[in-house]
Amino acid sequence: MDVIETRRFPGLGRLFLAAGPENRSRAVEFVDAAEAGVPKARRWIITIAVQAGCPVGCTLCDAGAVGYWGNLSADEMLEEVGRVLASNPRLDAKAHPDLQIHFSRMGEPALNPAVLEALERLRAEVGGPGLSCALSTVAPDTPVAESFMERLRAVKDEHYAGGRFELQFSLHGIDERERKRVVPVRTWSFERIADYGRRFRKEGDRKVVLNLALRPGAALDAQALASRFDPAHFAVRLSPVLPTRAAEQAGDAHPWRKPPPALSAFAKGLRALGFEVRVGPGAEGDAAAGAACGQLWSAPLQSFASIRRRNLERDEASYVSAATLESKAAAWHEALKPYARPLPPPRSSGLLIVDMQDSALSPRSPEFLPASRAVARNIARLAAGFRAAGRPVAFSVQGDGRVADILAVREHEPVLRRKKSSGFSDAGLLRWLDERGVRTLVICGVMTHLGVEATARDASNLGFDARLPLDACAGADEDVHLAALKTAAHDFAFVQSTEEVLGAICPESC
Repeated sequence: MDVIETRRFPGLGRLFLAAGPENRSRAVEFVDAAEAGVPKARRWIITIAVQAGCPVGCTLCDAGAVGYWGNLSADEMLEEVGRVLASNPRLDAKAHPDLQIHFSRMGEPALNPAVLEALERLRAEVGGPGLSCALSTVAPDTPVAESFMERLRAVKDEHYAGGRFELQFSLHGIDERERKRVVPVRTWSFERIADYGRRFRKEGDRKVVLNLALRPGAALDAQALASRFDPAHFAVRLSPVLPTRAAEQAGDAHPWRKPPPALSAFAKGLRALGFEVRVGPGAEGDAAAGAACGQLWSAPLQSFASIRRRNLERDEASYVSAATLESKAAAWHEALKPYARPLPPPRSSGLLIVDMQDSALSPRSPEFLPASRAVARNIARLAAGFRAAGRPVAFSVQGDGRVADILAVREHEPVLRRKKSSGFSDAGLLRWLDERGVRTLVICGVMTHLGVEATARDASNLGFDARLPLDACAGADEDVHLAALKTAAHDFAFVQSTEEVLGAICPESC
C-alpha cells in the first residue's frame, strides 16, 4: 500500500491514510499511538484496519458510512504495521517491552479470515517479548464469523497465551433491544457471548472485555449485566459516544471527559458485583485529532462518507428500485401503448450498453444514479443472452470510466470512449457494427434521456433498427425517463421489455 497522507497529533502519535496503487478509493486509516503520559518506548499501540470501510454500519461509527470495499489481506495488514514500525526507527519492535497491535481501526475482524493469518505471522515476523494483540468484534452471527471465532481460540492459545491477547466484544447496550439499535446486523446473543468468553479465557489470560459506549438515555443496570456475564471472566470498559457524523445523525452522540453521575453510579455498581471496570474517554487529544475509535480523520474518507450518506438518501427516494421495477415497467408499458408501431423482425442483432460504469452504481461516487442499480440485473441478463446467442456486445462510456463488474466485459468486447452524448460520436462504433453486420441495435443503460436517447436517434438516422428495453434503461427521474421512451417510441426506436428483447433475439438460449 502507498501512504497517501499522514498527520501528527502531538504527544500521542501519528495517523496514516493508505491505499493500494490500483484503487485509491479503497483507502484505509491506521494509527501509531502512545498512551497519554507514557513514553512510546515503554508502551506502544498500533491500531490497524482489517477491512476497507465496514459492512456493519454501527450508529456510532463513521467507518460504516464509507461503505464496505473488501477485506484486507494479511499482507496488507502486516504492511500497515510495517509502515508504523518504519516511521519509528529509534524503536526496536522485537525488543520493545509493551507493543500492542489492535485490530480495530476500520472493519469487523470476525468477517475477515485473513486476520487469523495476520495474527500468526505477526508473532513470527515481529515477535518480541512485549508483543500482544487485541481484537474488537460486534460478534456477527454468520458462518464466517463462527468459524473465525473458533479458530481464534486456537491462534490465541498457540501464539498469545499467558495474557498476550485481549478479546473485546463491542456491545454498546446492556439489553438486546438497545444493542440492536446501535449494531444493525444479526449478532450473537449475550448468552452465546458469555459461553464463548468462558471457553476462550484460560488460566493466565486477560479477561474478555465488554465495550459499552452508551448513548444518552441508555439503560444502566449493573445487576442485569452481571446476570449474563461472569466477572471472573469479563471486564467492562465504559466510553463516551463521540460526536462522529454517524452518531450525530442517529442522535446517539454522548461525549464526556468526566463520566456523568448516572454512568459513575453504574460503574460503582459493576465494581460492587466484582467486575473490573475501566472508565474513560481516552487521551484528551485523541478526539480532536480524529484518532479515537469510530472517527475518520482523513479528508478523502470523510468526503466519501458524506457523499455516500447523501446518495443512500437519494437511493431511498428513487423512482424505481429492484423491488418495484416489475410493477413500474408494467405502468410504463401501458403509458407507451398510444405510441406503439408495427414491430419488424430483428435483423443481425447487436447490444450496446451505455454508461453502466462503476461510478453510476456506487453510492460512494458523486456520479451515482440510484435507478441504475434497479436496472443493472436486466442489463446483465441482456449481455448474457446476447453472448449465449453468439451476438456482439459493446460498451459506450464517457471519459475513462470503468464498466461495472456486474457486466463482466469480455476481452473481445470493445469499450468505446466517447466525448459527446451519442455513442456514434466515437467513429469506432459504426465501424465495429458494420464489420459485424449488425442491423438491429438494442441500446440500454443510462441515462435514458441523454446518452441512450441520443445514441438511438443517431442509430435510426444511420439506418439501424434501434430498440430500447424500457426496464433496462434508467433516467434521472421517472418523468424524463418516461418522456424519453415516449419520444423514442413515437419516432426513431422500438420500445420493448427485456423479456421481449431476449425472446426475439435468442428464444432458445436465453
